[in-house]
Amino acid sequence: NNVIKLALENSGLSGRISNAVASLTSLETLHLRDNNLKGSIPYDIGKLLNLSSLQLSHNFLTGSIPPGFFNLSKLEMMHL
Repeated sequence: NNVIKLALENSGLSGRISNAVASLTSLETLHLRDNNLKGSIPYDIGKLLNLSSLQLSHNFLTGSIPPGFFNLSKLEMMHL
């Protein structure tokens, strides 16, 4: 896949963040802030090795940060 940016801020999204997001291996930007997302951060998010910007703030996420998260060596900006 060639998706490098997924920006759906303030889009009225609800439910959980799908584990399928981890299949977007070219993703550099993931912005899902200001929605009604619930549940935990997907366990496989650590597979997004090109991710440089992650914004998940202003949702209703719970749980701990997945261990693979610390593999994101290109991550420059993070808002949880």
